[in-house]
Amino acid sequence: MSLVLAALVVTPVAGIELGASYSLFAMLLAATIMGTAITALLLLVQARSMRSLPTAVLSAGFVYACATMVPYALLYPGMFPGFGAAIGANPGAQGYLWFFWQTGLLVALLAYQWLRLAERADPGARACGQFVIVSLTGAYVILTPLAIWLPNLPNTLEDGHWSALFTQFMAPIIALLAGLSIFETIRRRNRANVLDSWIAIVAFGIIVDVYLTLIGITRFTVGWYASRAVVLFATSAVLAVLLAQAAQLYAELIQRAEVLEGEAHTDTLTGLPNRRRFDEEFARAFGSAIRRSSPIGVAIIDIDRFKNYNDSFGHQAGDEALRRIGEAIAESVERSGDFAARYGGEEFVVILEDTTLAGAAGVGERIRNAVLDAGIRAPAGGLLSVSVGVAARLPGSTGEALLRQADAALYDAKNAGRNRVASWRSPEGAPIGSAYDEPLID
Repeated sequence: MSLVLAALVVTPVAGIELGASYSLFAMLLAATIMGTAITALLLLVQARSMRSLPTAVLSAGFVYACATMVPYALLYPGMFPGFGAAIGANPGAQGYLWFFWQTGLLVALLAYQWLRLAERADPGARACGQFVIVSLTGAYVILTPLAIWLPNLPNTLEDGHWSALFTQFMAPIIALLAGLSIFETIRRRNRANVLDSWIAIVAFGIIVDVYLTLIGITRFTVGWYASRAVVLFATSAVLAVLLAQAAQLYAELIQRAEVLEGEAHTDTLTGLPNRRRFDEEFARAFGSAIRRSSPIGVAIIDIDRFKNYNDSFGHQAGDEALRRIGEAIAESVERSGDFAARYGGEEFVVILEDTTLAGAAGVGERIRNAVLDAGIRAPAGGLLSVSVGVAARLPGSTGEALLRQADAALYDAKNAGRNRVASWRSPEGAPIGSAYDEPLID
């Protein structure tokens, strides 16, 4: 719609001469070449990553267009005075180069649509795609030198106006190829592929370019300048959608990485953080406790006689029991800074920041009662229970020592009859100001 509106606005004034502004023309042309080159590179990357021959053909079309526009810019009359004469170039070479880069790009657009649907079904599609790429390469190698150095070529501009060769041969062929490309894009369009829609816009932009060039009558008119702007828009259309796709893909990759990161640190059965995540969090919390000279408690929880439970009810029931006990532990850890994780097998662990031994023992009791409240029947009657061992950091102790102390307290709870909380006893002469200033709870 924007292209149609632009064409309608320009049509009444298309023939008005504005004068030669080579700086503006050079800027538009340089932007077009740069955009085409970046588009070709992004398409090539996409083709390699997806192993898509149709996309490789499309990339080859943009490479061809970009490579042809470079000599077109260098040989355009008045752009680089004396350069064409210095290399013995045909004075009308730029008209043929314009025709070649337009037709080459349109051939690639058509080949992309034909090959995209036939790539998997037709065994010969790959050979056809490779033929198109080789043909575009050969066309550039052969036709570009011919356009530049073949003598006595008819000019596309006569007496300041477009010649019959341009208006009756070149322009109709470009318009026909562009129209066919639009038709094939609409007919074969994959609604899930946004690139297909923008390919049609590129072809339509080329039609508008030809139309504005023709009604502009000659160079440096309103129509001629408008056609250069349309060329920039048309060749940048695919670049815009490729950049949008790249941004979307980048966002999806970040989101997927976050999901994978979460999965890598989560126990799939209970939904609690796993051992790896616990190790990371414990190192952080213990280091913070040392820096702040604050206490930190640890509670290790083990399900009582869980092997008997699995042997009696089966592993599916055991998994369900683990899940329910994990939920009970998570609900018992009330403070946002505390951290519960599955330690491995039937063991769980809780990190309790800014918590003394008495406070850790209190949390252990809350966990033990929550597990009983879950009402999981034990094989020998009664309810499935847990034993809890707690410890708190003494000044100068290490993280490994703290975990060993909590584990030793857990064994004390087991040996004392299970279904209880045991606190690690400090050695005699514990320093004043330690985590043992508050009463101990067995």
